[in-house]
Amino acid sequence: RYSNEIDLSTSLIRNLFLKPTAIDYENYNNNTYWPGQINMIRGFGQNFTGSIVGGGEATKYNLSLGYMNETGPAIGTKFNRVTGRFNFDYKLSDKLLFISDISISADKKTSNYENTNSISLVKAPVVPVFTEDMSGKPLSTFFFPGVNGFQGDVKNPVALIYKALSTNSGNRIDGKVSVRYNPYKGVQFNSLVATTFEALKQEKFLPLSATGADFRRDQNIYLIINNQVNSGS
Repeated sequence: RYSNEIDLSTSLIRNLFLKPTAIDYENYNNNTYWPGQINMIRGFGQNFTGSIVGGGEATKYNLSLGYMNETGPAIGTKFNRVTGRFNFDYKLSDKLLFISDISISADKKTSNYENTNSISLVKAPVVPVFTEDMSGKPLSTFFFPGVNGFQGDVKNPVALIYKALSTNSGNRIDGKVSVRYNPYKGVQFNSLVATTFEALKQEKFLPLSATGADFRRDQNIYLIINNQVNSGS
């Protein structure tokens, strides 16, 4: 028994007092810097845009494309987006103008299943990232102390990064067509038809290899369609 009457045979901290000859001694004899295990030294980002503009007296068009890619700062996190827009104006006559606008976007965000930064701040440094053998050499499996073990309720943040899945993706299309008619000077009629199509997908997967417990999978798909028709003068 410990001096303050803690029974080490049943206490959650019993493994912190193992003898060097114990099987799990090396698994509780470490100095792991957890924030350094889950954060990148530096993030990475790319942003590309391009456009083509042209036309003449009767027509005008504008085509633009964009791509963005960001990685970090936490390992396993990234964001990608592709965008495009096409504008086309067609002057049928001095009185009638046709205007169209189509835009598309597709993005995907990959996150950690849980806030690994917060977990790394409370995870004890005495436990390792990977299970260690009796000589202190790391094995190929992530270390989990078990539900009833020391910090059994605190997940291994590195295991969450490499084994768990958490993604959010979306696709959106916006279309708009308008007609402008000027029959007489000072008189103008406008008509607008617009529609929006949006699909969202969220997926989360927490396998046995990430926590040492039963897996969990969530998948949600959302579809949103908005239509708008306006006319006025």
